[in-house]
Amino acid sequence: MLLQPARKRSGQFDQRGFTLIELLVVIAIIAILAAILFPVFAHAREKARQTSCLSNLRQMSSAMLMYAEDNEGYFPPVIGRPSRTQNFYQMSWMGMIEPYTKNRGIFICPSSGHTSLDYPNKPDLLENYGYAPTFRVMGIDQITALTGPLGKAYFEGIGGFYGPPVGDFIEEVPSHSQAEIARSADTILLCDHDTFDWGMGDNHRREMWFPEPRHLRESDIKGPDGQAAPQGILNCLFVDGHVKGLKHSAFWEIRQKYTYRVNAAGDDVFWHFWPYE
Repeated sequence: MLLQPARKRSGQFDQRGFTLIELLVVIAIIAILAAILFPVFAHAREKARQTSCLSNLRQMSSAMLMYAEDNEGYFPPVIGRPSRTQNFYQMSWMGMIEPYTKNRGIFICPSSGHTSLDYPNKPDLLENYGYAPTFRVMGIDQITALTGPLGKAYFEGIGGFYGPPVGDFIEEVPSHSQAEIARSADTILLCDHDTFDWGMGDNHRREMWFPEPRHLRESDIKGPDGQAAPQGILNCLFVDGHVKGLKHSAFWEIRQKYTYRVNAAGDDVFWHFWPYE
């Protein structure tokens, strides 16, 4: 018995493949949608990472303030007295506030790329958040910082130092205390950075190593001197305990002729890194 082909039922669509033109149109539409949506998804992911980073800083805020309460108002030094292992993490401000945080993971920013908690064998924990030391650890008063396209202004950090000379850390001095910081809501305590003791520079060349934006990066722009200035957001913890992301230009805000240390015209200062009136 010969099998007969099934008849097409009433209302059934004719089954046929797409033409090449139709496939190309579908592929083009998908490519356009991907080009539109992928940057949106990437932005959303980075925004989530930035939010997680701010959460880390909030927890560090509580620890820094509790440390200060237990130490007559003084914030922890950037580097403390050497431990038996001479490990920089254990000597650092992070090691000193860890008993208050009970969570070493908060010292990892999800956008930094340095995620290892194995501090005895890897330096990752030292490459997420920075704490600027006072320039008294170099045996000098505040420094006039050369900053490329940002110009020149006075700069002073907060953290002190104890122990034998380490690099440019040569003088044992305490950190600034809460009472010594005139503008606690404006002065940055901690921020995104790829080194835990940022802000030190060469005393002779007047050079410094500055943090760069880590979150929601944008294209660099060139300053008047032709140097590229990276754009984006830096997350910050302020002395009064609040946290906020700052645009690159706001982070490095310079107040013109603010101090009166040298002459009647005054000197420029980095507003967020000048703890005085």
